[in-house]
Amino acid sequence: IQPTQSAFNFKGIAISDFASVIEINWGDSPNIRLEQISLQTATGELSGSAVLNGEQPKLRAQLAGGSNLSELFAFVEVETLIRPMGFWSGNNLSFSQQFDSWENFNPIGKTSFEGNLQLKEVSFGISESNINFEKVEAELTVKENDIRVDRCFVQSGPNNAVASGVVNNALYGRPQVILRLESPFIDADPLLFWEFEDSQDSNEDFGFDFQVDLFVDQLNLGEFDGRGLRGIIYNQQTKLLGRAMRIDGCGGTFRGNWALAEEEEGSRFWSNASCTSIELDQLLKSFDSFDIDDLDESNLKGSANATAEMTFYFDEEWAVQST
Repeated sequence: IQPTQSAFNFKGIAISDFASVIEINWGDSPNIRLEQISLQTATGELSGSAVLNGEQPKLRAQLAGGSNLSELFAFVEVETLIRPMGFWSGNNLSFSQQFDSWENFNPIGKTSFEGNLQLKEVSFGISESNINFEKVEAELTVKENDIRVDRCFVQSGPNNAVASGVVNNALYGRPQVILRLESPFIDADPLLFWEFEDSQDSNEDFGFDFQVDLFVDQLNLGEFDGRGLRGIIYNQQTKLLGRAMRIDGCGGTFRGNWALAEEEEGSRFWSNASCTSIELDQLLKSFDSFDIDDLDESNLKGSANATAEMTFYFDEEWAVQST
């Protein structure tokens, strides 16, 4: 069979133009092969080949092409992304799905998807947060249940960075994001306003784990300007943590570990840190005198070395509660 200019719908996707060379062997073990596939959708096109065979028929396809992300996510649903938009293109794409029988074609198990992907003009939000990425350009390799991030440029508000790494269990299960992130400048204020959903179960969180190895040239946090940020940021459910952190600022260097946890009416920031050669007037100016009324950069000067364990409490607007 050699259909041309055929049209149909598959999983809600409208195929406007389909052509192929189809070979059907309808014996004891049916076998259907599709060669020279060419199809067009509302936003893109695909080409390749496919085969459907076995007692519980399994569809295997090798494809290349591209379209809007909305059509890609009709095949693969990723719950951690909100309103993904943009375009994808790919090659060496492998798609497979097994079905119950030749009579019913009820899907069995998960859809398998592998290949090399390029993303352009992409934007999306992260579930249960108010963090949005306005621009993403990426080169990805999907294999089994993981996504290797060969290179990914991301922009969110005033921040931009280049990331590489891997997303384990990206398609099914609990995703684990492990990235190396390099950036010339990060404004941390927008990133702090992470929205937590109210829940009676303290074990619930935003559905994925992450670990980011930071290489940031300049960091701005309110009035604090730092340079050479290094360290690892990761999560434990909704708690954010920093390990082996280092940054230059206020005339010296800060080092240590920290944790940021949700409280009933705000947040709690804990740090076990050390600092060397810190200029006290710069420190007070950077952190608004730590909410101490009669002490500021005008009446405390000099430098300090320190090792301390500190806990700060913030209200819902991220104002420090001095008590």
